[in-house]
Amino acid sequence: MRKLPVLLICLAGAALPAQAAERMRLEIVRAAVTPDQYSGSPAVDIWLSRQSQMEFALFTAEHVGAAIDVLVDGKVLISPFLQTPMTVDRLMLTGLASAEEAEALAARLGGKKSRVEVRVAGE
Repeated sequence: MRKLPVLLICLAGAALPAQAAERMRLEIVRAAVTPDQYSGSPAVDIWLSRQSQMEFALFTAEHVGAAIDVLVDGKVLISPFLQTPMTVDRLMLTGLASAEEAEALAARLGGKKSRVEVRVAGE
């Protein structure tokens, strides 16, 4: 019987992302108010931990061609359509009603008082 070689891929200890029906929590290391580059409306930039960067990249690679929900404290804030895997260190949260809402959200996220999660849209 012939043995086939086995190829193992290791991503520096990265945990596999949650299953599609589950939410994946993102660890935020910093949050700041910024203007949305397209609309000029207030938005919040969030910087991800290295672990969350790797997990988010894997999650988005698995779901190219689908919409994902980005939730803050269980509420869907945005639902972008994934055209390519996202290998980024930060995300921009848009769709905020006012500068005051953006400031309050950035303060909660920066103080780790709020949760940011992603899931496949509608699940």
